[in-house]
Amino acid sequence: MAAAPVRARPPGARCRRTHSFPRLASSAYAQGIGTPGKSWIDRAVGRNAHVGVVFAGGNQLAVLENEFWNRSIDRVYGLGARLPGDMPEIQTSVDETTGELRGVTERYVLAPSSVQLVGTRVAADSAKGLVLYRVTQPVRVTTHVVGLYPANPGQEPWSRGHVSWIRSQCTGGTLSVKISSDENLFPKAQTLTVEGRAYTIAPGTTDRSITFPLTPQSGVCRVDFAISPTAVPAKVEAGNHDTRRLGLHFASFHYAP
Repeated sequence: MAAAPVRARPPGARCRRTHSFPRLASSAYAQGIGTPGKSWIDRAVGRNAHVGVVFAGGNQLAVLENEFWNRSIDRVYGLGARLPGDMPEIQTSVDETTGELRGVTERYVLAPSSVQLVGTRVAADSAKGLVLYRVTQPVRVTTHVVGLYPANPGQEPWSRGHVSWIRSQCTGGTLSVKISSDENLFPKAQTLTVEGRAYTIAPGTTDRSITFPLTPQSGVCRVDFAISPTAVPAKVEAGNHDTRRLGLHFASFHYAP
């Protein structure tokens, strides 16, 4: 009997196995969920709990995968970011005066480690940088800054004439800030006053680091900055249409407990 002919592999057969749906699904799961496993939120608070998720950009699959595998997740709140594909979400923002996350009402909130909330840590996926909180109502971020203008990515924000840094659940420590001046707007030195102490900021100062001790009052640390003089670019520079009243650039705030 003649041997049966060897059939050629259909074009793309290996590609289908390599890039099959199971492989893609497994990859998405691995990108979205770390060591706690797929239903770690439900295990921590129960399937009938009400959990809100804060999405501030970054790992989109961390939101999508956890929402799929955990029945307790009710809503997703976009904080300066949106999920792709017109996924249902509610936009939120931080109240500059109180630090409150507007519209977030759930008892439990899942947030990236970059967005620290006032409350108790219940569980975490450290591999994906996610923390599940039992929040204190109203839902607030632990640290917020008042008195800075919004800045484009990669730019240092300008301050107004007064800036306040406020942290809840604070036990003391230090706050370090980096500040810069603009010699075109301020050809003469400026004065930065913090808690009664005055610092001279020379024209053209770049990333000057200053550290302050923190003394909590009822568990809250607060540092107030006053800048003088301030200037309106439209009144100082020809052809400049910026009508904001500007003080100093605040590049970063670093809190050390």
